[in-house]
Amino acid sequence: RFVHLPLSSLTMLASVSIQGLVTHIVQQSAVFSAVNGRIDLSCVQFIAEKSVRVYGKHVHIGSINTTLADSVSVYADATSSDTVSLTSNHTLSVDDGSRLSTDNGGSLSITCKHLVASRSAIFSGKKGSVTIEMPSGVFHSILRITSASLLVKGSGPAKSIDVEILQASSTETVTSFVLQNVRSLMLHKSAKLAVVQSLNIESLDTVELGESTEISAGQSITINVVDTIKLQTSSIITGRTLSFSSAAIHLQTSAKIHVDGRGHPGSASSEPGFGCGQV
Repeated sequence: RFVHLPLSSLTMLASVSIQGLVTHIVQQSAVFSAVNGRIDLSCVQFIAEKSVRVYGKHVHIGSINTTLADSVSVYADATSSDTVSLTSNHTLSVDDGSRLSTDNGGSLSITCKHLVASRSAIFSGKKGSVTIEMPSGVFHSILRITSASLLVKGSGPAKSIDVEILQASSTETVTSFVLQNVRSLMLHKSAKLAVVQSLNIESLDTVELGESTEISAGQSITINVVDTIKLQTSSIITGRTLSFSSAAIHLQTSAKIHVDGRGHPGSASSEPGFGCGQV
């Protein structure tokens, strides 16, 4: 058992590795850092209490169960080579206002059996990448992937993951948005998903756009789902070339499927359809 006392500070100039503990607790408002190195932790149970900060160039927390209480920050935001990885063989709990981030082009990786994350928890990988892998559950926290890529991967035998994008998320100018073995995608009211080039959503059961939401891409959008594509009031899907395949498409009042007119199937202005998009 290893305990950091409240308001304490343990700062390493290089790296620190603490392995084989049953319980590792960082108590309220304590700071645990490796300014120029790696924090590598392995234990049965890792607990960070309210307002704790854990940071370094590389942060790895491996456990059976990890609990991050309210307003905890685990981050590596200095350079594009920085990494944060959390691996929980059972449950990863992320409470209100907690932040996991690599916000200067690094990579954030989450692997767990059960993710219990607040809607106000923040998963952020601006200019870099965010990867979330779990067998089942719902991801409905704040996602910040401006100029970054996202991979959500279902590790179970069946599609049992639902991904929800909130208005508070930063999901514009996304470089890549990939959902593998995922059951559904939903955008909550006023949320936006904007991909720089092309967006391919394949093999989900449902895609739903809530009221006043938007999915857009600079090039093409392909949505192939088993059951339903649903656009609620004033929602829109827009891009140069759009392709949809589903058992049903539902459009509510003022919903739009829109081709923005920047595409062109031909190669010369004399050809029919030059300058027009395709649906």
